Amino acid sequence: MATVDPRRLYRDRVGNWRTRSLFVETFDPSLRSGGYAPVFTLGDEDVVDPETGEVCVSLKQKYLSYLDPTEYKVASNCLGGLKHWEAVCSSKLLAPHIEAWRSELKALLAYKAYAKIIETMEASGSGRSFDAAKWLWSDNGNAGAKRSVGRPPKVPDLSSKADLDYAAELRRINEKTVAS
Repeated sequence: MATVDPRRLYRDRVGNWRTRSLFVETFDPSLRSGGYAPVFTLGDEDVVDPETGEVCVSLKQKYLSYLDPTEYKVASNCLGGLKHWEAVCSSKLLAPHIEAWRSELKALLAYKAYAKIIETMEASGSGRSFDAAKWLWSDNGNAGAKRSVGRPPKVPDLSSKADLDYAAELRRINEKTVAS
């Protein structure tokens, strides 16, 4: 297999970032005559490009495997940089897929965090097992977030001088309109 210049994979002839043309699902077959081929798939598993026989890597699988909510790893390791990742994310066709990946990554990270807390709770020699159990019992750690901290807000004084002046002014105006 001949090595391909990675810049050719990521940019078109005029130097623009390739976005939709990188993916099997959104690839325009007319681009093959220009020497382009899809590199990735939006699906869950790698697929083989029927034309070239090359493996198109599942970007979703890579994205989730990095466990990186900053998305820096997928940008630098799969696309050569953050600018290209931002271009891919801004594509109207690709954005819904990436949003779904982000949601799945968030759920995966939450699962891993809960699993670690449960592991800590069940560890017999851990001095933190009580804290972990208490955290899980307290509405998954959200109970503390609902409490207000600090001094309660002051209720405005309804009988301030300004309020009294305003009330007197209203009475004066009403008396004029009734007398007229």
